Formats: sequence, C-alpha cells, structure tokens
Amino acid sequence: MYMLVKVTNNGPTRNVSLFSQQNLHLGTDYATKNEETSYNSSNNYIKEFNAQTGSFAIYKNLNSQNQLYQTGNQNQTPVNYLQSNSNLNNSIQSKGDDLVNGFENKNIQISAGQSQWFGVEIGLREDGNENQLSQTVDSNAQTSLQGSPAAILQQEENWWQNWHAKERMPKGLNSQETQTYRQSTAVLKMSQVREKSEGYGQVLASLIPGEWSIAWVRDGSYSIKALIDSGHYQEAKEALNFFLNAKTKQNSDGTNYFQKNYIESNNTSAPIYGLNTKLSSNYLLSVCRYFGDGSEDSDYNDNGPNIEFDGWGLVLWVLDDYINQTHDYSFLLNNQQVLTAQQWIIRKQQIVDSANQGLTTAKQTTVTAKNTYQTAKAKEEQVKQTTKTTINTATGWIKRKQGIVKAAKQTLRHAKTAQDKQKAQAWLTAKQAELTKELNKQNQVIDQAQQQLTTAKDQVKTAKSALVNANAQQQTASNWLKVKQAELTKEKAKQEPIIQENIKSTNWGSGANSVRDDHLTSYCSYVEGYAANNASNSSTTENPMRLNSRRVLLRIA
Repeated sequence: MYMLVKVTNNGPTRNVSLFSQQNLHLGTDYATKNEETSYNSSNNYIKEFNAQTGSFAIYKNLNSQNQLYQTGNQNQTPVNYLQSNSNLNNSIQSKGDDLVNGFENKNIQISAGQSQWFGVEIGLREDGNENQLSQTVDSNAQTSLQGSPAAILQQEENWWQNWHAKERMPKGLNSQETQTYRQSTAVLKMSQVREKSEGYGQVLASLIPGEWSIAWVRDGSYSIKALIDSGHYQEAKEALNFFLNAKTKQNSDGTNYFQKNYIESNNTSAPIYGLNTKLSSNYLLSVCRYFGDGSEDSDYNDNGPNIEFDGWGLVLWVLDDYINQTHDYSFLLNNQQVLTAQQWIIRKQQIVDSANQGLTTAKQTTVTAKNTYQTAKAKEEQVKQTTKTTINTATGWIKRKQGIVKAAKQTLRHAKTAQDKQKAQAWLTAKQAELTKELNKQNQVIDQAQQQLTTAKDQVKTAKSALVNANAQQQTASNWLKVKQAELTKEKAKQEPIIQENIKSTNWGSGANSVRDDHLTSYCSYVEGYAANNASNSSTTENPMRLNSRRVLLRIA
C-alpha cells in the first residue's frame, strides 16, 4: 500500500516539513498488545511486528531527502511531535502497547508556485518472511526513489487505464455511465483474491469495510458473469478455477460435512434440522460460501446451517457462458496429463487434416492437368487443320508463279526474231523475279504454320506429362493420407485411456460430475422438497433458474 501526498506552495519560497504516521495494530490480540518495532538501517525501513503471531509490516519512506523517523506510544508518537512543533528524533521503542510509527522529511525547500510529492510504502506479511517482503518493498520503492513518488501514482493509473482499455463496454454509454461502468469493473477486480494460495481467484461479496467481505458462491457467480460480459476473461477463468477446485468441508470418512450431517440426515429435530434428502454423490460447490483459505463455510441460525442451493446452478451457468464466449476448452481440461495426451492427438489430427488438404489439392491439380491436356489436344487438331490449309494455299501461289515462269520460258524458245527474243527474255526475267519473291513470301508462311503445329504438339506433350505427374502425386497424397489416418487411430488408442484415467481430476471432470442427470434429479428434488418444507424460512427461496440451469448443464456435459 502507498500513502502519497502532493504539496504545492501557493506563497513565497519556504521550507516545509512533511510528517506521516502509520499504525497497523499488530499486537498479540490482533490489536495493540505487546507490539514491537525496529529500524533496519541497511534497507532504511521501520518494522512493526509481533513475534508470537508472525504478523509484521515494513514502512519505507519514498522520499529520502532529510529523513527522520520515530516509533513510540503515548506522547512519543509522530503526531505528538508534530503538534508540539518538534522534529522526530530517530528513536525506536522496541516494545510496548499500541506502538505508532512515522517519518518526517525535514526542512524541504519548495519554491513559490512549485509542487513536490512525498509518500510512504507499506508492506504486510503474516508468515514471518522478512527477507522476501523487504526485497518486494525495496523493489517497488525504486520507482519513487529514482524519480518521484508521483511515478508510483502514474504507474498505477497507467495500469488501470490499460486494464480498462481491454474491456468490453455496452454501446451508447454517456460519460457518467462510462465512469460508473469502469468503477464497477474496478471493484470487481479489487474484490478478487490475488494471493497465491488456496483462495486465489475467489471473488468477495463486498470489499472491506463492507460487512460481507467473504466469498459466496451465488455472489461470485454473478461477479463472474459480469467479468465475462465485460471481456475480462482471465479474471473470470481464475474465479471459475477457484470454484471448481475449492474444498468442501469434510467428515473423517471423506464425505461432505453439510451433506451427510444436514442435507441427508433424517434427524429433523433441533439442532440438526436434517432435510432427509439423498444426493447421488458428494457435491462439488459450497452450500454457502468459502473462507479465505478456500475451504467451505456456512453461517447458522436457529434452523441450522444456511444451505443456499442456487449457487450450484449459477456456477455451471457461468461456466457454460465462459466456454461459449471464449472457446477456451483447455480451461476445462486443466490436467497436464490430459492436455498432453490431447495435444498428441491434436498434432496427429493436424497432420491428417494437412494430408487431407494435400489430397484435395492433388485432386484439383489432376483435374486441372486433365483439362489442360484435353484443351491442348483440341488446339493441336485445330492447328493441324489451319496449317494444312495455310500450306496448301501457299503452295498454290508458288505453283501459279512457277507455271507463269514455265510459260515465259516456252515463249522465249519459240521466239523467231531478235526483237521477239529480246521481248520474251525481258518477260521471263520479270516473272522469275516474281517467282523468287513469291517463294520467299510463301516459304515464310509455311515455316510459321509448321512452327505453330510444332508448338501445339509440344504443348500436348507437356500437358500429358503434367497429367501423368498429377496422377502420380494424387496417388502419393492418397497413400500418405492413409498412413497418417492409421497413425491417428493408433495415437487415439494410446492416448484416450490416459485421458479417461485423468479426466476426473480436470475442471471438465468436476463440471461433468456436477451435471450428471441423476445428481441433478436428486438436486432438483431436494430443492423442491426443501422449498416446500421451509417456505417460511426467509434465508432460502426457490431458485427460478433451476430448470434452465439443468438444461444448460446437461448441454455442457
């Protein structure tokens, strides 16, 4: 805990002294008797403790400038020195009743209009481990000592801003509603036990100084629902974990104390007031509430212990809600052996899924290759016809030109006069030139047509090879899938007995055991019978969610 104060000088530059006083009442009576104090000069902190109870506190000044300290009682307390306008004197009273502790930062100059922060850090433990607490307190204090106590406040504000930033809020809230919403979720967060103990995760029904600072099943269930709906899934999970793993009060024979001695007892007279209602097995959740150590508790009145049956259905209701909203199934299977066994199956299943996908891809590749091959074949036939027509046309043009040249040669041979021969020769020369030009032109057309046919044939050959490869890959993928499916079957046969052997020790096992139909049938009969027989008992009423809970819980199972 931190005590922080910001001092602002609204007048002229002056020297001021800041006092603090701390008094946690750690006496043998858990109040003020036989307290002890000491000062640790190495780590600069005051220790208040009681050797008999093991409780102790460490007080550390967050501003070491001009520091003084003091512990004492009666007229030797820091507030007495402040009231008498005196400075503390670094004195320690080792023993006494109602010892009070405090610090002073003496004669700190604060300029006009300037501010300075001061503060004290308080750490508390009840197990006597001073070394560990000292390390924690010193580590936290460095944020202030290396800067300013204001950094502690900023650090805390940043933490809350980050925490709130992740939460889910209803739409359409105005500014005031948003503040109320965030204050409400902050109270939920502050109400959840974070000490690493058997009580870790439980949510108190109210914060101190509220009267009901203890964990009720019913109240905790609605708190979990609020955490889920606001998106604080980790806190909801930790609260559910507490419920599913907390311990019921036991008889020496291992049966539930309240179940055997009150719910199932046929002694209906005072002071037992047994309900004479048999349950199919030991129940999982407290009939009322839990101590801070996570053990079951119930308050009593003149009609016996308080049996609040509504919590059973409510916990399973919020368990169902958590799973539906988060899909966090590992939370249900929180036994490491079960999780490991499942991971082996999941890995094998993922390989099978991958092999299945591989086969699907291979089949798609085969279909594509087959279509490509058929398209290439059809194109080859089309190119063949086009090439044949093109070559025939080109050859025809060449033959026509060749026929003209041949006729010109005959004309030259039959010429009689020199003039006719000269004229015929000129005609022959012209037609031979035209033939050469036509040959160049049509041979190029023929070469191009033949190249198109060669290309079409190569495409058919490539497509056929791809189809053969695709068929081979499909067969390989099919064989691979069969091998991996066999491995999955083998892995399941190996791991499922391990899962079945350990499932009862998981959250799933606890939840499933709580929603067995025969258990709920007995539970519902008990609820109805109890409500009918105790209609006048104001501490217990019929639960309107019972039937809905039953349907929900069976769906979970």
